[in-house]
Amino acid sequence: MTGPELESVDDFRLRARTWIKANLGPDTTSYFESLRQPGDEEEELTAVQRDRELQRALFDAGLAGIIVPTEYGGQGLTHEHQKALNEEIAGYEVPRRLQVPTMS
Repeated sequence: MTGPELESVDDFRLRARTWIKANLGPDTTSYFESLRQPGDEEEELTAVQRDRELQRALFDAGLAGIIVPTEYGGQGLTHEHQKALNEEIAGYEVPRRLQVPTMS
């Protein structure tokens, strides 16, 4: 017996595109700007909280941990699915403080 059938890359791409457009704002800063912006501790805590909210929303939508096996809490999808997500999410806000150093 085989496991559940994977969502096609095209279906995944459409689902990701639809969710991203409905839930994420435009990316207004570069990666380095977002990590090195001067500010006080309160501003940093606010930015980290926003990143945590974004990461939770992506996870809840099935758009986090794309290639991580399901037994470890991921989606268990393919590198092609991850590539499709990367292409669709380009230009939108992402939780850089949480994703870039670890999963990208």
